[in-house]
Amino acid sequence: TLIWSDYNTAVYNSRVWMTQDRGKTIKCILKNKVTQSESGEAINVRHFHCTFFDEKEQTLYITAGDYDYENILIIGNYSKESEKFTFKALGPEDKYKIGMMFVKDELAFFVTDYADLEGLYSGLGYCYKDNIKEGDFGNHYLYKDKDDTAFLAYYADSNNNHILLGD
Repeated sequence: TLIWSDYNTAVYNSRVWMTQDRGKTIKCILKNKVTQSESGEAINVRHFHCTFFDEKEQTLYITAGDYDYENILIIGNYSKESEKFTFKALGPEDKYKIGMMFVKDELAFFVTDYADLEGLYSGLGYCYKDNIKEGDFGNHYLYKDKDDTAFLAYYADSNNNHILLGD
């Protein structure tokens, strides 16, 4: 399964796409300003930042937003029976101002874009992935920036080099 989003603000509503057959068929699984969350409200943000699909749990994490009312984390649960996602939107709230997010085993890692937000830090944070669904990120950081740089992405390679990219 491969899932990705487009990053668009001007021409049309951003979308999230999925293929399960190496690109032979591609379908839109979420359309900004159209797709509804569990609450029945349309998901409405400027654009999507990052998608991460936890294959083991069949859970999709989508980070979105740039401004107060758009800082949300979208969690999609996939049903193999119906072949559809059910989406839940957490936020809007400053703590959901996240660039990149990924899951490894029981932990979730997130690159924060909290520049100039009191009590929140920019950097690379982590928490137990089960806590995310409750909106509890804790206050755990592998790297906390003292200058409030806005971060967007994190990469680690096989040589144990770690790169945290600024926005």
